[in-house]
This record gives sequence, C-alpha cells and structure tokens, in this order.
Amino acid sequence: MSWRAVLRQSLILLVILLLLVAPSWLTGQAELRRAGHLAATGQNKAAALAYASAARRLFWKAGLWEQAGLLALAANDAVQANQYFDAALQRDTLSPQGWIARGDAFYQLGATESARQAWEHALPEAEACRRLARLARREKSLNRAITLWQQVLAQQPDDAEASYTLGLLLTATAPQQALPYLLRAAQSDANLDEAVHALRTSLNRATSDPASWYFQGGLGLTAVQAWDLAEVAFRHALALQADHADAWAWLGETLQQQGQSGEAELHQALQLAPDSATVQALYALSLQRQGQNARAITAFQKALALAPEEAAWWAALGGAYEQDGNLSAALTSYRQAAQLRPQDTLYWRVLIQFCLRHRLYLQTIALPATQTLLHLAPDAWYAQDLLGQVLLALGDMPGAQVALEKALKSAPRQPEPYLHLAQLYLEKGDRAAACHALQHGQTLNPAAMPWEAQRLWEQFCSSTATP
Repeated sequence: MSWRAVLRQSLILLVILLLLVAPSWLTGQAELRRAGHLAATGQNKAAALAYASAARRLFWKAGLWEQAGLLALAANDAVQANQYFDAALQRDTLSPQGWIARGDAFYQLGATESARQAWEHALPEAEACRRLARLARREKSLNRAITLWQQVLAQQPDDAEASYTLGLLLTATAPQQALPYLLRAAQSDANLDEAVHALRTSLNRATSDPASWYFQGGLGLTAVQAWDLAEVAFRHALALQADHADAWAWLGETLQQQGQSGEAELHQALQLAPDSATVQALYALSLQRQGQNARAITAFQKALALAPEEAAWWAALGGAYEQDGNLSAALTSYRQAAQLRPQDTLYWRVLIQFCLRHRLYLQTIALPATQTLLHLAPDAWYAQDLLGQVLLALGDMPGAQVALEKALKSAPRQPEPYLHLAQLYLEKGDRAAACHALQHGQTLNPAAMPWEAQRLWEQFCSSTATP
C-alpha cells in the first residue's frame, strides 16, 4: 500500500474518531461550565454531580473527580464524597487538599482510623497537622498533639488556635512553658484575651514547688473549661503531692464535668481536709448536680464561713438558691459576688443573666450592671450583647438593635447575638429578618448556637411553621 493510501486511511480514522469523541467532549465542556456556575451560587450537591458528569466525559481531566468530592463534602454527603475521591485515587490524582477532605469525610462517617490514615497522607500540610492534633488530644495522646500543633505553628506562626491550644496542652503537661504560647494567642486573636488572662493569672500564683505549678495550671484550665486537660494537670499535682486535698476535690470536679463519677476523689478530699473551703464548695457542686439542693446550700454556707471573701462560692451559692427556687436569696448571693470582685466581668455577667432569666430588676439592677460591665470591657462583644438583651426586655428595641449590631461587629462569629437579634426581629414582627439572623448564626458556628435558636427556627422558620 502506498504512503498516500496509508495517509488517506489515517485521516479517515481520525475523522471517525473525532466524530465519536466530539459529542462527549462538547457535553463534558457544557457540564463543566454548569458545574462552575452551580458551585459559584452555592448549589454544592448539584455542582458535585455536574463535576462528576464532566469527569466521566473529559477523562483526561482527572482532577475533576477531586473537585466533585470536595463539593459533595461541602453538601454534607460524606458517602458520595468518598466515592468521588476513590475515583480520583484510581487515577492517582488526589492532592493534599483532597486527602484532607477524604479524611474529613471518613471522620464524619465515624471511621476514625481511616480518617487518620487519610490525613497522614497529607502531611506535612498544616491542615492535616491540625486535624491530627485535635484527634490526638481526643485520644489523650498529648505529646503527639503538642508535636503536631508545633508543626502547625512552624508553617503558620500567627495561627491563634494553634498557639492557644498548644498553650493549653503545655499548661497541663509542662506549665512553666505555657505562657509564651498563650500570650502569642491573645496577640493573634483579641477574643482570647479573657481566657488567656484567666490562665495567666492562675499560673502566676504558682510557687517554686512543681506540684503548685500543676495545681495552678489545673485551676486555670477549669476557668476556661478545658476539663480533659485540667484532669491531667491535677493528676500530675497529686503524683507529686498525694495529700493535696484541694487537688483531689478539683480532680473529682473535672471527672464529673466529663460525665464520670468523681465521688471517690471528692470523698478522699473530704477525708483529708474537711475544713477546706474549696473542698466544701466542690462537694456542694456535686450535691447540687444530684438534686440535693438543701445539702448543697449547707455545704456552700460552710465553705463561705471558711472563706467569706471568695466570690466564686457566693456565685455558686446563688446558683443553688436559684435552683431551689429561692430567687431573693439567689439575687443577694449574686450581688455579693459582684461586690466582692467589682473589677471581674464574670460576676457582673452572672448577675445580669440571672435578672434576664427571671425578668427581675431589669431597670434597677440589670441595666446599671450592664453599664458597669461596659466600663470594664468596652470592646467585649458579650457586654454589648447583654446590654441588647436588657434593652429588648425593657422594650427599647432601637437601643437593643444598636447594641446587638455592635456585638456582632466586635465578634462576627459569635452565635449568641444572632439569636438575640432574631428575638428582636420577631418582637417587631419581621419573621424573614429573624430567620435570616438564625440561619446566619447557624451557618457560622453551628456547634455553639444556643438551643433556643433551634426552637425558634422550628417554630417560625421551618417548612412546617405556621405562616
């Protein structure tokens, strides 16, 4: 056969091939454009399907499978996401970002070990280190968590979460090394100022005794409700000083906060030091959780007889009285706590929240208390948020709206102001604005959104709500 005949046959085969491939290629390009539009408008599930459709036709663009998986995961369909990631893996095109997302999908499905393996594929990416560090803490592998957070900081020196969490971990395991990381966290994120101040204050009380460092570290960790790490710190303190009654009592408290008994530790504390104010107060908290309010009040009173200047126990006594229905005594106790620590925002907040819960003394006590709180913490979102709630309860809706919007401007990722703004809109009869506020707060931080928000959503915003 001559070369001209060979060329003619080759051209014919090429034309036939183009005729076969062109429809698929054109359809794939159309699907790709549609996928991009759907993704841009937030229609993640539909966009994922479109990317997968394009990937089947444009087989040489293997990265489309990963894009489909990322969007399926964004649509909370972890099963479908992993199917797309599997297709990407078959073509050896999964990027570090894809491996991280694959791990996220496995974790959502409860496959922790598979999630770990996927994240490890993405090392040393900072986001992979971050996820593995969180997992290590949950599994109580604290040294591993410390190493991983250090790797995050090596790549992202200004990462507030990494600095803060590393500071917490060191407070529990090596408290003398914690402060630089805590201060660095506060510099990176002003919203951490209060927590860092509590930890710093506690650590600064430590003496040269190693047990004191761990004990004070544990107290600081309880102040920021890092109960798992506080348990570690108190166990370290007791390993060094087995007769430390207050450490036993606090260990019992941390166990109870984590859903465990803690009674044996509290009884050990009572045997060692029945006249310790701390031991009596923590014993009272345990009784209160068991519904034994009368005994709890007696124990709190015993604690305050031993340490009448301890504002924390006055506030706790107020909680016991409130739970027992004695609102007058509760108010007296909360006010006493605030008066003993007039520069501490915590006790003013507790007092204001009590008045709001029961709609008591809003004009005479709660409103002046919010002014004091604003003086102490003028830039704190919670001060404006509480002012907004008080003004709303007093019927001053314009003033309440201004305050709540200031709270959101100060801390746009805090969910509580969105709830209170939604309540304000409902008072005004603007259901659409209320639902938008609830949805926005839920989208930003679903885990922290108060339960009242879900109740309002179901009542006014869900598809079954009465128009």
